[in-house]
Amino acid sequence: MASFAIAVTVASVSTVRAQEGPSLVGEWSLVQDWPVVSAHAIMLPTREVLFWYNDSQQFLLWDPETDFINQAANPQRNLLCSGHAFLPDGTLLVSGGHIQNNVGLNSAGIYDPYTDFWTPVPDMNGGRWYPSSTTLANGDVLVTSGDKSQGDNNGLPQVFEQEWTDWRNLTNAELSLPLYPRTFLAPDGRVFFATATSRYLDTSGTGALTDVASRNVAGRDNHGSAVMYEAGKVLWTGGGDPPTETCEIIDL
Repeated sequence: MASFAIAVTVASVSTVRAQEGPSLVGEWSLVQDWPVVSAHAIMLPTREVLFWYNDSQQFLLWDPETDFINQAANPQRNLLCSGHAFLPDGTLLVSGGHIQNNVGLNSAGIYDPYTDFWTPVPDMNGGRWYPSSTTLANGDVLVTSGDKSQGDNNGLPQVFEQEWTDWRNLTNAELSLPLYPRTFLAPDGRVFFATATSRYLDTSGTGALTDVASRNVAGRDNHGSAVMYEAGKVLWTGGGDPPTETCEIIDL
């Protein structure tokens, strides 16, 4: 076996900066051995993480402080491929789910992390498999996209109105969108769609869409990731098939 020597050159400096601790620069832990793949994972206001993969009684709660994993209440429906967003009181609205690939549930429910209890809400206007959910400035939740049946995208967005515990259809904003469209609450209260052709959605009344611009790199809607890292700035990374190594910033 060949051996290799590595030469390291160290430059001396007149001042030495104190090493920053993990509270500032972060720290990796050991790998956590979970019983299922967490297709969905949500940090709850109780500081536990609710996660699930499918409907096989595997709705679980992980406590990061103790590393304990406990069984959570079962909503009695398959929440794989659903969308979720918090309501102002800390409860979690979960919309849609899995019947089979590209065929979504039209049901929705609210999970209370303080009591570990699910409450059903009225059904949506159609099935949603891979929908996106966005909490609005007033605490209501916008739900967009998701497949109703094979290749039949649910293009009619809805707002879950917490005051009435019911849905309002945005009939003037119907549009077929990619699955799990990356949607963000913009500083002006509208919802920004960071899709190939980006758009604003005004969720008041029956809704109104406004086209904005096209991204620099096409194909990001599939497999890429997007995050609003500060108010009005969205970072898109990767995406496409084959995947791209590029990133771009959208400045609202």
